[in-house]
Amino acid sequence: MSENEKKLPEIVEIKFKNNRREYYLNPKNVNIYIDNYVIVEAERGYDLGKVNYKGRLFDPATYKKPLLNIIRNAKMQEIEKLSELREKEHQILLKIKKHIKNKEIPMKLVDVEYQFDGNKLTFYFTADHRIDFRELVRELASMYRTRIEMRQIGVRDEAQKLGSYGICGRPLCCVQFLRKFETISTDIVKEQHLSLNPIKISGICGRLMCCLLYEHEIYKEALKEYPPIGAKIEINKIVGEVQEINIFRKTLTIQAETGEKHIIEVNNLPENEYQKLLKIAENYHKRGLNANIIEESLIDENGQPILGDEILDETTESEESNKNSTEIN
Repeated sequence: MSENEKKLPEIVEIKFKNNRREYYLNPKNVNIYIDNYVIVEAERGYDLGKVNYKGRLFDPATYKKPLLNIIRNAKMQEIEKLSELREKEHQILLKIKKHIKNKEIPMKLVDVEYQFDGNKLTFYFTADHRIDFRELVRELASMYRTRIEMRQIGVRDEAQKLGSYGICGRPLCCVQFLRKFETISTDIVKEQHLSLNPIKISGICGRLMCCLLYEHEIYKEALKEYPPIGAKIEINKIVGEVQEINIFRKTLTIQAETGEKHIIEVNNLPENEYQKLLKIAENYHKRGLNANIIEESLIDENGQPILGDEILDETTESEESNKNSTEIN
C-alpha cells in the first residue's frame, strides 16, 4: 500500500434494498464486518443497511457528493423491523400499481422503498417520457403522511434493482459488481464479429449486454494486425476478399475471385508476407476504413491494394431513459 493510500480514510459500501448501494465514512471507528447490519445517517434522519464492502476505496474529496457517516451497529429488534418494513413496502407497491393503472398514468412502478426511520418513501418507476406526477405525489403524501420522492430510472437500472440471471446462467453483472453503466454501441458487437441477432446480444433489460465491453479492448488491439472483413487484398500469392478473422487461432479466411476459400495461418506466413499483411492492415486502420463499407476497386492492375477515400460508419448507441426525481414534503 502506498503512502497516499494509507492517508485515505476507510470507505464503507452499504447495500440497501434491491441492490441500492451508497458509500459512507466511519469516523467513530465502529467495529463492523462484512454482511453486518448498521445504522447510517440519511437526509433528515437515519437508515439501515448491510455492509457490502470496506477499504480505502477512493479519496472522499473526489466523490460526486458529500459522504455521510455510519452511526452504529444495528440492534436485533431493528433488523427484525426491517423485515416488517419490506412486507409493508410490498403491499404499498401492489396498491399503488393499481392506483396508477386506474388513473391511466403512462408509467411503470418498479419498486417502493421506505427510509428506515419512516421519514421518506421513494417510488422508483420507468417511463418512455417525462411524467407530470405532481397530483399523484400529493395523493401519496396524503395517504402515507411522509415525504414522497418519485424517482425515474432507466430499464438497465430496473434490471439491476429487481435482479435476475443472464443467458450465461449467472446472476446479472449489474447486480453482482457493476457500479455504473457504460455506453455500448453496435460497433462493439461488429468488432467482435458477433451476430447482430438481438436475442443473442441483448440482456433482460432489452439493451446490449454489458459484458460485451469486457473483451472489447482485447479484440480492438488484436484486430489491428488484420485488414477488416470485406477488404480486398493480395497476400501469399492469393488475391481475394477477407471473409473471416479468427484472432484466437490467428487465421484469415480469404475468398478468391473464383469463389475458392483459403485459410491463411498468420503464424505460418513467411516473414516478408507477414510484414506485408501488417502494412496492409495498418493502412486500412490508419485511414479509418471499416468492415462494413469497402470500396469496390481496392486492387490495382498489379494486384496491389488501393485504399479508398470514402469512410462510412454508422453507430447505434443504447439509450437510457432520462432520470429525474421529484420530492414533496
